[in-house]
Amino acid sequence: MKGKLLLLAGLMALAQWLPAQEKASADSITVAYEWPQEDQDLLRDLMEFQGIHCFDVQVRSTSKLPYTLSLVHIVDGREERSDIFSPFPLALDTLRTFRFIAQAVSPDTVRIAYKGQLNSERKIAMPTRHCILMETLPPHAYAPTDTIPLIAYTPGHETSVNMNGQEMTGIDFCGVRFSGKHPSEWHQAFGIKNYFYFELILSPRKEDSNKEQ
Repeated sequence: MKGKLLLLAGLMALAQWLPAQEKASADSITVAYEWPQEDQDLLRDLMEFQGIHCFDVQVRSTSKLPYTLSLVHIVDGREERSDIFSPFPLALDTLRTFRFIAQAVSPDTVRIAYKGQLNSERKIAMPTRHCILMETLPPHAYAPTDTIPLIAYTPGHETSVNMNGQEMTGIDFCGVRFSGKHPSEWHQAFGIKNYFYFELILSPRKEDSNKEQ
């Protein structure tokens, strides 16, 4: 009889414990983990965290023109030029996208990558402090005989700024970006000592050259 009483008491205690557990579960906080879904905000956060700059530069050609992509490095006004690859034709009446990625891997070295018809990656020795990948906005539409600066990696223009009566040093990117000057002129115009840019060189078709003659 004593054993039956103990069993009954145990069952009654269990019956009281179960509702209490259900109430605790209803009020509890759960934690779950998942891989982030791809979105622009996530991508931007990851790039900023790793110090990566990226631009897609879109070029539309109305003629089938071969082109050469060159990297032009300006150091104290001296130009060092190197071709990325041999000429390849732009497709007729289509949009060509050039993707450029830059990451400062140290205070004096930047890793730059080009993604397009052919991929290219290299490291360039230069001071990387304050540097960003920046647009080279044209002052006018380009002609097939122009050389076209696509993108630049630059520390911007160092300038003085007066804030609350105090003279402070600031970095001006917008003044350079919207100046309408070709990147080859930035050293003389803004005193930028060390930077580089990618330049697209188009070659007119033979029949177009004959028409001009």
